[in-house]
Amino acid sequence: MENRTRTVPKPIRYINKQAKKNFVQDIVPARGIFSGELEDVIAYGLNPTICSNPMPGNTTELKKNGRPAYRCVYLILTDCILVVHAFKKTAQGQDKKNLATVDQRLKAMDPSQFVD
Repeated sequence: MENRTRTVPKPIRYINKQAKKNFVQDIVPARGIFSGELEDVIAYGLNPTICSNPMPGNTTELKKNGRPAYRCVYLILTDCILVVHAFKKTAQGQDKKNLATVDQRLKAMDPSQFVD
């Protein structure tokens, strides 16, 4: 008989309440795609199946291109997948305001404030 170990997915958490609000309310057209990717692929330790981009601070950005485009920035921790920021992108090029938000949230990261 073959010995199989069951892979337990990492839970999805949010760095703070604002990050959860961004994910739940601000990216509604892309939320299903990003949720599926985070819960069904990344949480099991697999590589993203949609377009992604490594970012500073060991974060990764999931992308849904189009007009408008949507982004979800997350960080893989030992015990969870942490959503840092999610936003709608309307201009071409780097979005400095949202990158600054990601940087600010990472610097102020406090595990006691993570939200399920």
